[in-house]
Amino acid sequence: MSFGFPQGLVSSAGARLAPVKKLAQRLKARGTALWKLLAHDRIESESRWPLYAAMGMAAAIFALDLVVRQEVAVHVLYVGAVVIALFSQRQRHALVIANLCTALTVGGMFLAAPPPELGGLHWSSILNRLLTLYAVWMAVFAAYLRQRAERMLQETRTALEAQLKQRAIEMNQTRAEFKNVIASRERAEESLRQLTGALLRAQDEERRRIARELHDSTGQSLAAISVNLARLEKLLPPDNPKIADVLAHAVETAQQTSREIRTLSYLLHPPLLEEAGLTSAVRWYADGFAQRSGIKVTVDVPAQFDRLSMDVETTLFRIVQESLTNISRHSQSLTAKIRIIRHAGEIMLEVQDEGRGIPPEKLEKVNDNISGLGVGIAGIWERVRQFEGDLDINSNNHGTTVTVVLPIKEEVP
Repeated sequence: MSFGFPQGLVSSAGARLAPVKKLAQRLKARGTALWKLLAHDRIESESRWPLYAAMGMAAAIFALDLVVRQEVAVHVLYVGAVVIALFSQRQRHALVIANLCTALTVGGMFLAAPPPELGGLHWSSILNRLLTLYAVWMAVFAAYLRQRAERMLQETRTALEAQLKQRAIEMNQTRAEFKNVIASRERAEESLRQLTGALLRAQDEERRRIARELHDSTGQSLAAISVNLARLEKLLPPDNPKIADVLAHAVETAQQTSREIRTLSYLLHPPLLEEAGLTSAVRWYADGFAQRSGIKVTVDVPAQFDRLSMDVETTLFRIVQESLTNISRHSQSLTAKIRIIRHAGEIMLEVQDEGRGIPPEKLEKVNDNISGLGVGIAGIWERVRQFEGDLDINSNNHGTTVTVVLPIKEEVP
């Protein structure tokens, strides 16, 4: 079945075309402007297929609109052409098709209208085409709103990504600065550790030198004075008892001073530490400490105990000295116990008393600052830190236990 123009339409074409001359001119001008718009569109050809498909569909709908009866609303299909144009990447393409469909809808209304003698345009036909135009532009408007929302969403996303990137840059900079601060602090702590170690070694060397001077020089001089006073005492005549008493007292004082200097020399640097090792030096010091303080000291050391490096032995001996001194000054304990245990790769020293303990509020300061317990504990901690060891202080009203664990890096056979 083929479609053809109605006979009434053909016979009165001239009469119908006269009222739409101005409309044709406007459509021509509109089409020229739209064509120029398309001519200046630089988009890729493969992205224009929605435009071309919509234009072809609009042309086919217009041809059908001219040959199909007015009762069949073929012009409604213009909405489909606009929908196809919406698949284009350019919003202007949908506007071009919407304008084209508007022009074709209005032009079809006049060109396909019945002749005046058959009733002309009916109000229902005009209303249907107005509804078609409303649907066409509503589709364009909805697409515009959607694209606007997508554009705003994209802009928001871009802004958020830029902010995230900026925050990432700032975080990286902060992380780098933080790493630099940590590295600087580690270098400062390492320098402080090296300086502290040097000071402790210098202190031990100075103690050794003073002990040697006291023993070799001052001690010998006092011994000579004692000998001379004893000889002088023998040369005095027996008929002068007062002078004899003075000389006897002088001899006794010189001997007592000599013993004290010898003890001080041994305390500064016991010769047994170098000659016999840590265990002998600790036992000797514990015996002397018990005699001087009246505190009973028990030493628990394995029978077979090999020599350690001189630095480790000196450090452990100084810790024993400082711990027993603290017990004598602060704990009011009547007993003390020293225990040395050697494990694979480490050595543990434990000094325990049964005194009144360290007050809890003072012991809590150890977590923040080890010097909160005084210079003695701070000195112990510095010595332990030189060997990357561990220091633990456990105290209550039943006594205090100081435990030191040092890794053994060097052993002397």
